[in-house]
Amino acid sequence: AYEAFDRVRCPTLVISARPPEPRRLEEEAHIQLKDKGIERARRSIADLQAEWMEDTVHDIPLQRPGELASMIVSFAARRGLS
Repeated sequence: AYEAFDRVRCPTLVISARPPEPRRLEEEAHIQLKDKGIERARRSIADLQAEWMEDTVHDIPLQRPGELASMIVSFAARRGLS
């Protein structure tokens, strides 16, 4: 996916899940990889907004659908996309 970042020309919202504490070592390592991926995306995508969904498992739409929808709608509204 990293190679595709250079082709993105539209406003982009990245929402990543951060599991609740205490976290296992594997979860901490995965969060660090997500952070690195977001930083790489920031270097390539001009209009990128990254948000963390705290205390959330990977399946954000299943665990917190209302909050996820609100984040997406707010992002779109701020950019005149709604």
